Amino acid sequence: MLYIDTLIKPSGHTLYNVPADINTLVEMGFEANKAKALYDEAYHKHYWNSFRQKRNERLRLTDWTQLPDTLLRTKEEKKLKEQFKIYRQRLREIPQTYSNPNEVVWPDIPKL
Repeated sequence: MLYIDTLIKPSGHTLYNVPADINTLVEMGFEANKAKALYDEAYHKHYWNSFRQKRNERLRLTDWTQLPDTLLRTKEEKKLKEQFKIYRQRLREIPQTYSNPNEVVWPDIPKL
């Protein structure tokens, strides 16, 4: 279930952790289009947060490739280090590239 962290009802009351359910929001006094917009916002926020967790894990797993004392020292290994640098930058750019987290195409990780 999706939740809205903080919600101000039409009556002016502030509620916390409200289920992002369109019918529930309408019953609380929101117009249907506003309830749908609140649901869409909660959905968007939830899935982008989920995406960020996955992206951050991929970054964390490749942190070692960018450390100054990494074992990637030969000419070929330095090329690989640069490929990881590009890969990591592409991961960071995804939120600016895609408007919908369900449409994200993950970049390919360089082969070790």
